[in-house]
Amino acid sequence: MCGSLDDAICFARELGVVDESEIKEDEEDLNGMANEEFTIENPDVNTGKLGLAYNAPTSLSRKGMYCIVKPKRGVGSDDVHFCSNLQQVERAFQKVKGTSVFGSTSGEKHNHVLIQEFAQGTEYAIDIVSKNGEH
Repeated sequence: MCGSLDDAICFARELGVVDESEIKEDEEDLNGMANEEFTIENPDVNTGKLGLAYNAPTSLSRKGMYCIVKPKRGVGSDDVHFCSNLQQVERAFQKVKGTSVFGSTSGEKHNHVLIQEFAQGTEYAIDIVSKNGEH
């Protein structure tokens, strides 16, 4: 949870997210080889019973790491941002901070933004309902 842009940038750097200029410098040093991308290993990563996940990348640059910037309390994928450099982290942070909290009846605003490490792979969600010990 980051309350300031400086905190968000600092944490993203800890995760390995780099500045856009650092990527360009590395590309020049490698004589064009840095533009090479790798494809996500699981070909079904963007498919499923509910269709395609259009916001999920199908290939990733070999430069730096990635992070997810999103509201602490949201709905679905609203205001969820996949960031590959610090400039994207900054834009996403500024877009999320100060927005209305989903479901708030008192006009509550997001004072903090959640920054998460990007984990490659398929996400599974399991919903369960229990009452009196019965599932």
